[in-house]
Amino acid sequence: MRSAFFLALLGLSLIFLGMWILHLPAQGKIYAEGSRQKSAEAEEKITEVKGGAIVMIGPIPIVVGSDGRTALLLMLMAIGVMLFWFTMVGSS
Repeated sequence: MRSAFFLALLGLSLIFLGMWILHLPAQGKIYAEGSRQKSAEAEEKITEVKGGAIVMIGPIPIVVGSDGRTALLLMLMAIGVMLFWFTMVGSS
């Protein structure tokens, strides 16, 4: 009984520690933005972020991309995952 309580407490502690670690970069960015606000206004940099995602529902992929090249790359990756999935399911 005591070891189960310890493991549950350890698990919850690790979850909260992970959330705290994920929160640190955002907290630092908030503080840094206030001090760098004037320098950011002086020189504006335009950056373009490209991204995408693959959601696999069984063997069927759903691909979302911010531009055509990213979407094409993700489609090729999805085809690879589908072939791997069909090979593993077909061999069992």
